[in-house]
Amino acid sequence: MIHTENVLLNLFSIFILVAGYSIDIEGLPKNTYQLDGDINIGAVFPLHEAGTGGAFCGRIRELGVLQRAEAMAFYIRQINKSQKSLPNITLGFTILDDCYKETTALAQGLKFLPAGSYLSGYKNMSSNRPAARSDFIAVIGAESSTNSKQLAELFGLFKLPQVSGP
Repeated sequence: MIHTENVLLNLFSIFILVAGYSIDIEGLPKNTYQLDGDINIGAVFPLHEAGTGGAFCGRIRELGVLQRAEAMAFYIRQINKSQKSLPNITLGFTILDDCYKETTALAQGLKFLPAGSYLSGYKNMSSNRPAARSDFIAVIGAESSTNSKQLAELFGLFKLPQVSGP
């Protein structure tokens, strides 16, 4: 059961981030692993540990997380090489780091929101998207259930599908 306080806190957080007209937050991981395509899939993986002392991110996590990111990139490239899978269409991806932290996941999730009518008044926000391209059709992640729930509440407002699980 979702607690009313959590929902209100999340919505307030979204309002604060959106009302700032920009998601270029100091200290937020800016590196993206991406490949542009006609159809784009987003992903939120915890490539770093949570930071300490106010830092968003700490040291790089174990090899398994990096392998999952590389596996996603590899399979999307394989699909694009095949003429049978999606003829005349290329898949793209953008992988962002949530540093295994709720607030970072939520801030990174804003980058996957559609740039259409919902955010048309926030020109600075849409210009800070990971790439100038079509909207994302779905997002994979996050690894932790707490971060996934944060993202699910955000993406649900925009009807953006999310795939998450162990």
